[in-house]
Amino acid sequence: MTAMTMGDLRMPEINFRNFRPFLLGLLAVLSVGCCGWLMLRATSSPQVAELQIEGSFERVAVADIETALRPELGQGFLALPLAGARDRLAALPWVARSRVERIWPGTLRVRVWEREPFARWNDGQLLDTESKVFAPKAEEIPSKLPLLGGIEGHEREVMETYQRLEERLRSSPFVLVALSQDARGEWTARTRDGIELRLGRGTPDDKLDMLLGAVLHKLAEELPQVEHIDLRYTNGFAVGWRSQPQPQPATGGSEKNG
Repeated sequence: MTAMTMGDLRMPEINFRNFRPFLLGLLAVLSVGCCGWLMLRATSSPQVAELQIEGSFERVAVADIETALRPELGQGFLALPLAGARDRLAALPWVARSRVERIWPGTLRVRVWEREPFARWNDGQLLDTESKVFAPKAEEIPSKLPLLGGIEGHEREVMETYQRLEERLRSSPFVLVALSQDARGEWTARTRDGIELRLGRGTPDDKLDMLLGAVLHKLAEELPQVEHIDLRYTNGFAVGWRSQPQPQPATGGSEKNG
């Protein structure tokens, strides 16, 4: 009989490095299976368990947000398209932007930022403080906002020009309530007292020295009768009257009456 020593009883060494690809593959299969199970579980639920709506609202109604999102909520927690939900919220006139996110295990959190109106724009629209045009219901348009107008793509230019002119004229008799730029680049403003200011092309700020200087000096006592002031001349101006006053001799520069 052959005698065996303790050394002969040792188990052969196992190189676990050879099993690494197998273990990684098994882990990947389990991960995919787990994700698939979670997806199946989430998408099989008829609706999101809870809808959280956050924001400070004056004109956006929570009920309108819920109505806009309702078609998306029945698709299941994970299947619900977040981009589609944001698009539906963006279609609401008073919504400036939104954030939509999933909170496990079944909450949809919605954060909405409301537009802040800056001015009325063209016919039946509004311009917000970010110079974006939107169209709310007619009864939702504040009548006391200034009236701005222009062609598409020039919203910010008109808005910023109005802000500069309004700031400079607010302590004068020519307080602005309206400004527009037509397709030819001609600027026209209207004051609180109904005087139309024809400012011409280019930078209308350049006309303010004339308006607050020679024009105001000449017309200070007659402004209630003035219908429009034409500042498109190089070294002068013209006046249109509501009711024609007695002719006066022109003085100073090349003033024109008409």
